[in-house]
Amino acid sequence: MDSYRFYQANEKDLDNIFELLKKFKRDLRHLNLPDISEDKVFKTLDNLITKGRIICCSLNNNEEIIGCIAFYKTSYWWSDTPLYNIHFVYVLPKYRNFVIFRNLLGGVQKIAKKDHINLSISTQLEIDPVLKKLGFEDMGKNWRFN
Repeated sequence: MDSYRFYQANEKDLDNIFELLKKFKRDLRHLNLPDISEDKVFKTLDNLITKGRIICCSLNNNEEIIGCIAFYKTSYWWSDTPLYNIHFVYVLPKYRNFVIFRNLLGGVQKIAKKDHINLSISTQLEIDPVLKKLGFEDMGKNWRFN
């Protein structure tokens, strides 16, 4: 059985995170999403590193990032109540399992403490049963008009 290492990303991890996110985009080819802007991705990652957090997962014996979750603290648009918004979460298909997802999310929960955590899924990933098992409640859906 594989053992995993979870850690908070820093500047030195950005290239590896970018490579992981290119695989994420490749996995979503069927959704006809816009092309990746490398400049925009790195600006977003820089912003998440400085103003938010990125938690990565790798195999204990390897530096390759096999999954990560990025999030930042904000508030509801109608309230000053704090909220943690998950910007993205991705795990390579080969390594997707409940343990990795739960531990990535657990990193957000440790930081958020009792504040709400928001996760919007816009990739058609059918993960509702897993999210419910982890304590999320269904608050609606994402819709896209082409």
